[in-house]
Amino acid sequence: MKIEASSGPDIPIFKRFRDFWQDINQNNFDTASDEVAITSFKERVIRFAETTLAISQPRDDYEELLELTIIFLGGSPPKGIRFKAPGALHHARWMAKIIYGLKIWIFKSQFKLKASEEKALVTFYLFVVEVYVEAWFQAPFSVYAPANDLHLLGQLTSYKNPTICEATSVAFRRHLWYLSELLVCFAFFDERVGLEERRERWCRTWTQILELRHPQHKRYNVETWEENDHYQEALQIVQGLKVVNDCAERGVRLIQEYNSILTNDEQQKQYLLQLVQQHRHVFSDSKKTTVVSGLTGQPKLM
Repeated sequence: MKIEASSGPDIPIFKRFRDFWQDINQNNFDTASDEVAITSFKERVIRFAETTLAISQPRDDYEELLELTIIFLGGSPPKGIRFKAPGALHHARWMAKIIYGLKIWIFKSQFKLKASEEKALVTFYLFVVEVYVEAWFQAPFSVYAPANDLHLLGQLTSYKNPTICEATSVAFRRHLWYLSELLVCFAFFDERVGLEERRERWCRTWTQILELRHPQHKRYNVETWEENDHYQEALQIVQGLKVVNDCAERGVRLIQEYNSILTNDEQQKQYLLQLVQQHRHVFSDSKKTTVVSGLTGQPKLM
């Protein structure tokens, strides 16, 4: 979906939808359940979304995306069909764009769209629910990362829409620099990988690694890995690793856009940085005593 360019924090089509929301009849909505294109993945994605919803989500928008995905595919979320009013939107929040777009498509019979806009919406969101949702929610799990990356790359390179296939494959390949043979070892702890595949492809490598660390142990049976103390020790370490930097990237994008909104004058930007530095020095934390002390010691603003 090609979104109209905007120099401000709002995206025009999303702003129109947010302003129109008060006139929306939430009982009158559309789904893609009759779309032939979803037949091959509908049940799989609904099942995945329901399972993921059963796990506590770190953000409300994560939960909302999963619920909208189920509704879009013609299902009913565990908490029932409900729609939240469109909230704040920022260019750095990719998920917010997906949520807005899904709502627009679901209420397309009430919200006026051009034929080209509706076509673009269904094309894009078929990709989102078929590929993106599962990849996004499994991304933080280090143990699943090798198999997930391989699976995602295969999905992108073989996706049925040539335009999306090319754009997403190129974007994903820009992130392949961090992959190495060492990271393949994460897959040793992925219970989805069958014993036969472990034995044929990775058993030798895993055995070599353990022998280097514990020379007294010369052989390990794939079938009994999970009973091995060294395996369990390694599993705990791997599960604790962070494999995504979403928070850091989001923070960088937010400060870049906030900085550009305030001023484009380089000298003024330097003044702002100095002011932030001074503020951090005066208010080292958010305790009431610190704030009161800092305020009483500062000159009053005129």
